Amino acid sequence: MDQNTFSEGIAPGGLRQKTEIRLLVCYLLKKFDKKITRSKINEILQENSIANYFEVNQAISELIRDGRVICELTDTDELLMLTADAMFRTAEIEKTLPRSVREKAVSAALKIFARDRAEEEDADVVYFDAVSFLDDADEYHGQQRYIRKKEYLTDAGY
Repeated sequence: MDQNTFSEGIAPGGLRQKTEIRLLVCYLLKKFDKKITRSKINEILQENSIANYFEVNQAISELIRDGRVICELTDTDELLMLTADAMFRTAEIEKTLPRSVREKAVSAALKIFARDRAEEEDADVVYFDAVSFLDDADEYHGQQRYIRKKEYLTDAGY
């Protein structure tokens, strides 16, 4: 097979065929069956140097243009979701991707989603003392203690 993509930043065993990159993007969207941002897809595929950043973006743009992926614009990113037809077609041909690539991509996605979830949960932590509430962990000093917002509101009787 001739390589028809940029190969900069791709680890050995990574994807160098445009069709494989498009298929992997579809595979990830099908596997997690939820909207994933364009930036998260890029982050997932860059995690283990699976595909070139520019090629991933081009693949996503082509999938949107061809009607395989639905793109919902937000203030900061694009939420991507497979169409029903693309979901069906992906299920038929996903096994043509190397198993190691599929496993690396899923592993990277799970790691990134877990990290994002932990960061969201950490954002719910507040710090307080008898005098004031602090929202920023950098301002945490001395004898203050931290609890979750929902626990504090329950304890305070709100």
